[in-house]
Amino acid sequence: MRRLLKRTSLESRVGRLTVTNLEVGYGSIPIVRGVSVEVEPTQITGIIGPNGAGKSTFLKGVMGILPPRAGTVEFDARPLQGLRPDQIVARGIGYVPQLKDVFDNLTVAENLDIGGFIARTGRNQRKEEIYSQFPVLADRRHQSAHTLSGGQRRLLALARALMSNPQVILLDEPSAGLSPQAMD
Repeated sequence: MRRLLKRTSLESRVGRLTVTNLEVGYGSIPIVRGVSVEVEPTQITGIIGPNGAGKSTFLKGVMGILPPRAGTVEFDARPLQGLRPDQIVARGIGYVPQLKDVFDNLTVAENLDIGGFIARTGRNQRKEEIYSQFPVLADRRHQSAHTLSGGQRRLLALARALMSNPQVILLDEPSAGLSPQAMD
């Protein structure tokens, strides 16, 4: 995993994620209220809480999947409110959801292509870099995602998020379904 974090020309940009007093929920029900966090470049930050506490809802609010009702989300001091998730990815934030993390009807390679869709150049080279880091995916590149094991699906979801060469990556339950070897 550390090798994926080596600096390349695209990764040398500075990235700071700042969330201030975020409120987000479903329908008229607020789930997350007044949550603030600042993540500095190279920092690893975890959000810990019991099931149903709003961790996934918080991440969906940051990614624009659920529109925030209040508060601000900024990346590199630029607001993210009102942007679509694909626009947030284009700004340099990757996301791996807890559930429905891959496109079942597509192959491994096609899932990676979708992850690298925003890249104007170098998509195939990036895909080969991903395959070198995740050999199990390279061996299954033409295999439909719905035939993968739970752990392999999780690796594919992470690899797909890495295709955009993000400065920050939001992982919702990152080790769910992974073997100890895959977690390392």
